[in-house]
Amino acid sequence: MNKQFRTLVDKFSFEEMSHYAPHTKESYRTAINHFLAKIGEREPAYFTQEDILQYLNSEKLNKLEISTQNLYKRFLKKFFSWYGIEDSFLQKIKKRREQIKELRKSDLVSL
Repeated sequence: MNKQFRTLVDKFSFEEMSHYAPHTKESYRTAINHFLAKIGEREPAYFTQEDILQYLNSEKLNKLEISTQNLYKRFLKKFFSWYGIEDSFLQKIKKRREQIKELRKSDLVSL
């Protein structure tokens, strides 16, 4: 991570996450690093909707558990909001939900 962006992430950590548990702080950093690895390191003001969509549709993100994907999305929204990017596009990003498996009658009998 470049020095300027590292400073920005550290400031975010200090201002927004000082009361969070160490594990939560590390999860935030992992989510941000995961995003930057896909998109590239530059100032958040220069990220585009295409960058964010590229990340959200990336194979690496989609290999994670759905709950982890949702957590990373929430962390990114919070980071961008803190930075001052209140883009309506970001607010429209929905959580993924797991598909509920349909039960057959034979499944009920075995219960």
